[in-house]
Amino acid sequence: MLRKGAFFGAVVLGLLSVLEASRAQSAGAVAAESTLFPIAALIVAAISVAVAAMALRNARKAQTDFLRFSRSIEMALRDLSSRSERDAASIGELNRKIAEEIETLTGMAAAQPQAAETPSPFPRRAEIEARPVAVPPAAERAPEAEPATSEAIRQALASAVAAGELEVSLQPIISVAQGAATGFEVHAHVEPAEGGKPLDIRRMAQPLPGLDQAAFEAALVRSAVSASRRQLGTASERMPFHIAISEALLGSRAEVDAIAELARVHRGLPASLVFSVPATLLAAGGETRDRLDQLTAAGFRIAVEGWEGARAELRGTRARGAHFLKIPVNRLLDRERGRRRQLPGAELAEAAAEAGIAVIATGVVRDDDAVGLIDLGIDLMEGERFSGPRRVRSSAARQAALAAGM
Repeated sequence: MLRKGAFFGAVVLGLLSVLEASRAQSAGAVAAESTLFPIAALIVAAISVAVAAMALRNARKAQTDFLRFSRSIEMALRDLSSRSERDAASIGELNRKIAEEIETLTGMAAAQPQAAETPSPFPRRAEIEARPVAVPPAAERAPEAEPATSEAIRQALASAVAAGELEVSLQPIISVAQGAATGFEVHAHVEPAEGGKPLDIRRMAQPLPGLDQAAFEAALVRSAVSASRRQLGTASERMPFHIAISEALLGSRAEVDAIAELARVHRGLPASLVFSVPATLLAAGGETRDRLDQLTAAGFRIAVEGWEGARAELRGTRARGAHFLKIPVNRLLDRERGRRRQLPGAELAEAAAEAGIAVIATGVVRDDDAVGLIDLGIDLMEGERFSGPRRVRSSAARQAALAAGM
């Protein structure tokens, strides 16, 4: 409105200048040199009108640009809101499903005949060995990660890592006590360019030629951080993402420094991530030990895989920053025999609890797996019995899907 008033004011000023010029011409009593004044007045009036017209045009263009920008912001906010609602709904639906499954399993466990004497939630070894448990066929066991050996998978991984567009899939870690997911296992989601079967990789079984494993694990960390903030927001501290790392990442000072710096800038990040490491890395020395200590000093927690130490060593493991032991269900239920003096599953779970370390049972695929773990007092579990890895689309993938009309 003010811009329009300024425009019309300039026009009026121009007209007044024209009238003044006409009046000056009609006077006829001025000096000869004063005849230049009407011409100058006309020029000034014309310039004023032109400037006012340009100002009005620019104002209208700016108003149009502002409206377009406002609409784009509004659309982006609506998209973010709807995406957050979808993510919250999907996590809520997953938790409802988990709660139903746990209720069924606890009912099955309660229906089983109980021993006459149960002094602790962890049965004695004789009680475990007396329980008949069918070993699941190999085809039904959930592998930790299928080896990505094909050239198509290698190329897809290398391309995603180089472009910074590695997508992730999440597999819930459930709590029997809470009846909900308390964390998520992070997998790299890979789709070959030739349209082959998608693959979810938690940990590299072996290095791939032409792919820097440290770069792959660092890319997985960055993608997990992004997905965590996008999916859970502040709730990510209550449901942390577990990321498998190896000696490759710990051997890269630059990558570990970058992660530690990220934790310094974002104070809530360490509570949102848990690094899963093989037990052998805890005994390593040199730079590997230094880098692992650097991560724990930054506030990150550690989950130890394949731990087979003595009972007395668990407190030292806890002191190194280990908050979780990830133990396969077959090991906990004594279906697998290792070295002669290894702790029985029940004793291992009991010793971990005494040391302040939570046990996560991995590879749970059948009802009797879960029921046996409940009998042992194991609270945290993950496996196909509850849910497999579910892809979390990145922002780029979402935009591509929208563009394709998916």
